[in-house]
Amino acid sequence: MTWSTFLKVKDEATAQRLLSRLEEALGVELEAREVERYWKDHSLYRCTFTTPLPPVGGNRTADVLALAGRVAPGWYVNGLMPDTPISGTATDSIVVSGVTWLSFDLV
Repeated sequence: MTWSTFLKVKDEATAQRLLSRLEEALGVELEAREVERYWKDHSLYRCTFTTPLPPVGGNRTADVLALAGRVAPGWYVNGLMPDTPISGTATDSIVVSGVTWLSFDLV
């Protein structure tokens, strides 16, 4: 599962700490892919990371939404059909302070 986020932090070390807090909130291992200052707004870091896929055989949509619900209660979600990719975006009430935007994609 691939995730993208914007973090309101001053430096990369603080961005890494916020990614660790996201990992703790998600309750699954997170592998950082990109951690870079966002070129449009230097007060933000743009980060991408991956988490393990939900197990095959269960209700994958429910499993993905349950995982996403650990870090934000409200998501804009696309692709709820069983054989389509699922994606979601959260901008409000994200449980880790400093995370301003979060999205996931499960293809």
